[in-house]
Amino acid sequence: MEYLQGALSFGVVFGASAVATQLILRRTQPQLAGAVRGCAFTTYFACALLAAHLVPLALGVLSRATVAGVALLVLLAAALLRGRGTTSGPSARPPRAAAPSGRLSLALAWSAVAALGAFALAYLLTFAAQPTLHVDALSFHLPNIGTWIQTGSLWRIDQFTFDGSNGYYPQNGNTLMLSAILPWRDDVFVRPLLAGFYAAGGLGAYALCRELRAPVSACLAAAALLLAVPAISQPALRDLVSEPLLLATLPVGLLFLLRHERLGLRRELAPAGLALGLAFGTKWYGVSSVAVILAGWVGLRLLRRQPLRAVLGQGAVVGSLVLAAGGVWLLRNWAQAGNPLFPLRPRILGWTPFEAGPDVFRELGGFSLAHYADDPAVWRDTLVPVIAPFVSLPGLLLLVGGAAGGLRTARHPRRGGGGDRRALVLAAGAVVLVALYLVTPYSAFGPEGRPFNAGVNVRYLIPALVLATPLAALAFGALGRLRPFAEGLALVAVLVAAASTLGAASKGALVAAALVVAALAWGCARLHRRPLGRGRLVGPAAGVAALLVLAVLVSGGRELQQRYDGHRFAGVDPVLDRLRARFPTGQRIGVAGDFARDSVSPYAALLGPRLGNVVRPVGHFERGFMRAERSGATFGSAVSRGGYDLLVIGRGYFSPRPDGAEEKWAREAGFHRLAESRVMALYASGASRPGRFSRP
Repeated sequence: MEYLQGALSFGVVFGASAVATQLILRRTQPQLAGAVRGCAFTTYFACALLAAHLVPLALGVLSRATVAGVALLVLLAAALLRGRGTTSGPSARPPRAAAPSGRLSLALAWSAVAALGAFALAYLLTFAAQPTLHVDALSFHLPNIGTWIQTGSLWRIDQFTFDGSNGYYPQNGNTLMLSAILPWRDDVFVRPLLAGFYAAGGLGAYALCRELRAPVSACLAAAALLLAVPAISQPALRDLVSEPLLLATLPVGLLFLLRHERLGLRRELAPAGLALGLAFGTKWYGVSSVAVILAGWVGLRLLRRQPLRAVLGQGAVVGSLVLAAGGVWLLRNWAQAGNPLFPLRPRILGWTPFEAGPDVFRELGGFSLAHYADDPAVWRDTLVPVIAPFVSLPGLLLLVGGAAGGLRTARHPRRGGGGDRRALVLAAGAVVLVALYLVTPYSAFGPEGRPFNAGVNVRYLIPALVLATPLAALAFGALGRLRPFAEGLALVAVLVAAASTLGAASKGALVAAALVVAALAWGCARLHRRPLGRGRLVGPAAGVAALLVLAVLVSGGRELQQRYDGHRFAGVDPVLDRLRARFPTGQRIGVAGDFARDSVSPYAALLGPRLGNVVRPVGHFERGFMRAERSGATFGSAVSRGGYDLLVIGRGYFSPRPDGAEEKWAREAGFHRLAESRVMALYASGASRPGRFSRP
């Protein structure tokens, strides 16, 4: 019954958001069609979904009932919206490609798309019941979402790791994941949701390439390359982190800004601003990337000699939408730490408007790639070996192709489909974003001289890759008769990257996924030959998709959830196994110490099934940072204030050692050891017993 209640809540919220999105599109921009309409749908749907969760969170009343109520209110508002759009006009005509796509080129490009789709679907099928072990998901994303559900409010900073600052990140991506966790208080269905936005990112990249008049085959090949980059595919299909929302919205914001520049229609600014706002509110590098994109757009408008008043007015509209869709996190930080950009301390002409405490974590390991610009040994021995697998051949092709497309457009501004300043501005933006990646803290994450974690933060390069994608498509399209060679190389790159990143999928799942992709391709080809009217196609397709999702959730979802929960953290660590067996729910758990970098972060596991445990760090906030206690007296006071039944104590990050200071302090506070492993120990108070407290 509990599972069916969750499925009903999920269906109401997602169904209401989807119908509201369709009504908004029909009444404001009915002229949109094809991939562009799909991009607008992604943006409005994500906005409706996030609004349904952020409004109750902001009011401190988050629950399944309040989220469903807000979703229905959004639907009602969409139903009352008056239509102003028309089905005719220049925006109904997509830009024509500068060159046609031959059959060989189309076959190669569609093969790349199909191969990537088959590998991605097979990976999802194979690991649907396998929980993630990614450190960011377990120490930040999932614990923060769990605390939101327990407390019902976003007006808090939940920082679990000491001296870190990820609790202050913009968290639109976490809110998206919340929509799949709240109905069941379980993260089993998060991965399919993120995979959907991953696919939407590919659609946005394709539409962006088409807007610059690249050939269809080149657009398909470039979009497939973008999705095949391991730094993009792994977060979406494996890790349960927030990057897929940024990937899905950043190209959409660019698309509608470029459409506005081409068509001059004010209605293009709404999806542009909202999409960029969603990206702005997803990660800090989303904030900087959106700032670069908006600066480039304003510069382009001024280069076109548009009236300054009009440029400022349109900039104000887009900026307001950006803040509406992503600015709540800056407001949260301002309210909780007095600094919207925490932990940054910006300086303006020698004036520091916002303060923050010393960023110890950044000082110890937050180096940038530019920091090692004069150290070729570090690049040769560490940086290149750890970064290369995350960029892989698709990322390299995009960067090289983007550079070639940008240079060609600069030399021949009237040729090859990039014959306007839009492509030049994209090229300049891509260069700026690559430079930002090189100087961004943590891009060479690791101790001085040992940036062993630089690979995982190749994700900071995603915005630059998004801008490079249409430029690469222009470069492919300019090759003339040699274009099939470039598209064939793209196919090889996609196959190599997919096989290495997603190749762990079972052979049976890969065969099944290939059959599904083939069936979808056949269906799309049939529809292309016998096109239905726009209204006749969207309704049945949406209805069939909704019925399929509902059937999967009702028929197989419960079994999948049971398998997923059965595997969740089982056999990972003896301490976590002891907790699962004896203290599954109803406990207050304090966390102290540091956990070995080669172990599993325990924070999400400690929350227990259905988020039944309260988990807090044994520490205190000091100038915005969560600091560990440094003496037995303060440790004991913190434990007493927290009222903890259990303590889980890490034994060190680099060289775990048993019986450290925190363990001695725990015994002095009246706790006794129940279980231990190489990396952590479990301590219990004398009053602790299973299920002592009701679920929070």
